Amino acid sequence: MIKVCAFGEIMARFTPNDKDIFSALPDRINFTFGGAEANFLANLSNLDVKTYFVSALPNNSLGNAVIKHLSKFKINSDYIKITNNGRLGLYFVEEGIAHRSSVVTYDRENSSINLLKFEDFNFAEVFEKVDHFHISGITPALSEAAMVSSIESVKLAKKMGLTVSCDLNYRAKLWKYKINGVYVNPKMVMSEILKSVDYLFGNEIDIQSIFGIEHKKGSSLNLQGDKKRVYYENILSDTSKLFPNIEIIALSLRDSINATSNYITGVLYKRDSNKFVFSPVIEDDYAKNLVEPINDRIGSGDAFSSGLIFALDKYNSDLQKALDFAVASSILKHTYRGDFSYATMQDIENIMQGDVTGRIKR
Repeated sequence: MIKVCAFGEIMARFTPNDKDIFSALPDRINFTFGGAEANFLANLSNLDVKTYFVSALPNNSLGNAVIKHLSKFKINSDYIKITNNGRLGLYFVEEGIAHRSSVVTYDRENSSINLLKFEDFNFAEVFEKVDHFHISGITPALSEAAMVSSIESVKLAKKMGLTVSCDLNYRAKLWKYKINGVYVNPKMVMSEILKSVDYLFGNEIDIQSIFGIEHKKGSSLNLQGDKKRVYYENILSDTSKLFPNIEIIALSLRDSINATSNYITGVLYKRDSNKFVFSPVIEDDYAKNLVEPINDRIGSGDAFSSGLIFALDKYNSDLQKALDFAVASSILKHTYRGDFSYATMQDIENIMQGDVTGRIKR
């Protein structure tokens, strides 16, 4: 089985209970930890994959609490830099309900990961122990230092023979720092990172926002028919042309009725065979897959990407099974509170096999 490493920031997450908002001055606020790369590793650890996290934490009680949280998921934290510089990043989530959207507010300036250089992390040592390295577009969006570490880490991973994956995870609220007096350009940074990437994840909005690749889309909730397939095939083909080194591009897709009722699907493109795969497919048609009600959607993209990495290895590159597994993993994440998924392989395979009634198992 593959061994996986990821680089990124884990933060404290604050969420009002009962889908309340902060301006209502809620009596109860849930406190936990989360972050895209940590979410990714937790999902894999649930599937008995050996995982390593490269990150930075402050040398205080909050940093210690994060280490204990990661240990619950058997994520190896030996390569997390404990430093007296900086602080723990924070983020605040107001969960959407019905027609009110979710709102995320970040407080990550001067967090520990932003104050360390590439040389401060022992990437070479951990890369000797793993087969796969994962990063997301969130980390290079944080600061110039984190951006340089992101670029150099994927270059080193590729040089050392690892398979490299990247989830675009475009966060418009984060790309705010300047280099030589000029705001950083997300397209230029991500293009440099993707030169060293084998597997690319994201969604259509990520691709449109970063690379400007757009095509005319039909009805947002009409998931049947050739027009929908062609729409996504065109987006994936154009993205593949920009980055001919990328072997697989996979998108987790979300069509929203409202904040608590979404259709969750996926599409994958494999370059060498020029093959497109859609999921779910029912009676040879790209089908709707309703998730309702949504308990917590944060981390569902990480459940998709980690699920696909695991399934490509487990199912010997059977693309349909791998994508079905990734979509089922994403669906299940919507049922768990917090950033991390708790789904086991059996849980995910049950969804793949159509066990979606939610009946009590006795």
